[in-house]
Amino acid sequence: MERVIIVSLSEWVTWLQSPDHAALAAFLALSAFLAIYITSRNQMARDERIRLDYVNSTLERYAAAAGSLMSATESASSTPADPSALRDKLLASRAAPYVSENVLAQIAAYTEDDDASRLPLLLRTIERESETLIAERDKLLRHMEGPGWGSWLWRMFRPVLPGVLAAAFFISLLWLWRLLDTSLSGAEESGNAWELAIGWMQLTSSWFALLTLSLAVLGGRNRHVNAVPARLLGAVIAVLAVGHWAASWLAPYLLGAQLLLFLGGFRLNSRKPRRARPYVGHDPLPMTPQASDGVSSEAVQSLSPKGGESETTQ
Repeated sequence: MERVIIVSLSEWVTWLQSPDHAALAAFLALSAFLAIYITSRNQMARDERIRLDYVNSTLERYAAAAGSLMSATESASSTPADPSALRDKLLASRAAPYVSENVLAQIAAYTEDDDASRLPLLLRTIERESETLIAERDKLLRHMEGPGWGSWLWRMFRPVLPGVLAAAFFISLLWLWRLLDTSLSGAEESGNAWELAIGWMQLTSSWFALLTLSLAVLGGRNRHVNAVPARLLGAVIAVLAVGHWAASWLAPYLLGAQLLLFLGGFRLNSRKPRRARPYVGHDPLPMTPQASDGVSSEAVQSLSPKGGESETTQ
């Protein structure tokens, strides 16, 4: 096995040193880079169109629900003129791609008790989120149809990143090949075991950096509340790999720091729970009739001495 790897590596080096073979390898590398660039650019345009379709679909459902809510709130009676149509449009809004948790909770509360006093708050919430989506749609259309100088540069440069990452991964495979060659050639017997271990740690750290950098840069749009800190954390993990050029003895510390930051990133997945707050016109803790009777009796008992004192005083 050892001789096969050594001979194969030397044959590849000799083969690439030939002018004709080097030109062929450069042509294949350029073809692969162009294929990756075109595929990435088409994928980016497809993602933008899908995102625009999602925003438009959500706005259409919100607009239909807002129209029914306006008719219901403007009517003189406490119940809507056509409650079934309003319910259908609200339930359709629940299937919107970008519906928020707040809207879902309010729609669920209304469909559960059919309380018309919830409708004004629900209407204001839908209008506020519709304005946010309209601003997002306008921004997306500007980026697609009339991008500025910075946006244009980013749209041209971003499809290059997959090719750059692929080239870096290919170079790391050559590095892996060299480490395997050194490991199988008996480096442990020559006293270079620590240097070999540092090489493996540097390679692992570099792969870890490529993985986190690709997720941070090429991960697509993320609507999570902690998406920006997660991308920054991935970029920091990738930047730590540059420290291997400073000194080789830093390899275990850099790899350990990358692992700690990666594990710490799972704390960003937790969402803050929505505050338990009552809607307008509702008690914070609805009580059963038995509980309300008990509270009323306790209130009467607590007020009765004061009433007696006031009568005595009079």
